[in-house]
Amino acid sequence: MFSRLHNRLGTAGFVLAIVALVAAVAGTAFAATGLNGKQKKEVKTIVRKMIKQIPPGPAGAAGLNGAVGPAGPQGDPWTAGGTLPSGQTETGTWGASFVNESGAAAVTFPIPLAAALDAKHVKKVDVGQQPPAECDDGSGEASSGANPEADPGFLCVFATKFDNGGSISGGQPSNPLTFETGAAKTGAGLFLQSPASSDTGMGTFAVTAP
Repeated sequence: MFSRLHNRLGTAGFVLAIVALVAAVAGTAFAATGLNGKQKKEVKTIVRKMIKQIPPGPAGAAGLNGAVGPAGPQGDPWTAGGTLPSGQTETGTWGASFVNESGAAAVTFPIPLAAALDAKHVKKVDVGQQPPAECDDGSGEASSGANPEADPGFLCVFATKFDNGGSISGGQPSNPLTFETGAAKTGAGLFLQSPASSDTGMGTFAVTAP
């Protein structure tokens, strides 16, 4: 009931109506004679409590004189269509502990690609190897496990450390949906091997949208 009355009268009208109602219940001729000091104090206390219970109205869409403010800048991540924009690069890390001389690790893209990558567009760089040309953009700091890079349309996976001499096996990263060399839109799988009975490996990656 109070919400419907508030919606009809607005906040100011609703407050005045409450004041009049309280005065009437107290047996006071509010309009004719007014309230005494004690009654005014009681009414103010009641009204304050009532006001606190009134939910705020919706924010107005327009500013002063009806002017609408300018739209804010586009936020991050800049995922038009929910995928990594063309020419943009994202990087990340991977790691795994394994036994029986073999294991697996996952490379997960924070923002998916628009399409999967085939075998020609995924590269691995094991510990101590020189990155291929597709994994170095040719500017600034040299590409490495600490600074992973990839040309447009490529995924480059870097191994930075194995405790017991392990490496990324299978030639290249693999599409986890097909187990063939390549990468899915959301990432790739790594098959790992080690000369020891157990090992721990870790590394980084970079992928750049075509």
